[in-house]
Amino acid sequence: VAHSAPTAFVSNGGVLYRERFLSPADFEAIRRECRTLRGGMRAEKDSIALRRMGLCLDRRSHTHAMLMSEAVASRIAALTGVPRLEPSDFPAELRQYGA
Repeated sequence: VAHSAPTAFVSNGGVLYRERFLSPADFEAIRRECRTLRGGMRAEKDSIALRRMGLCLDRRSHTHAMLMSEAVASRIAALTGVPRLEPSDFPAELRQYGA
């Protein structure tokens, strides 16, 4: 039985995985910027995740602006059925999980 995205969000305990959420152009712009940031990633020592590397995104970066935009918040709200979303107070992070 196919579920709508908001129904899947609720039935999965508040988790929704969505492929191709960004436009191809936005995805490529974010990927390009994130690739340039990889050298600054550091191992996270206070994490239960094994071999995770991370870096806080600069609030002035293009990637941060795109991911924290009203357009992205509106798309997430529509997908989850949550009527009002605001960007998080937590910093946006680039993460890499090792094998």
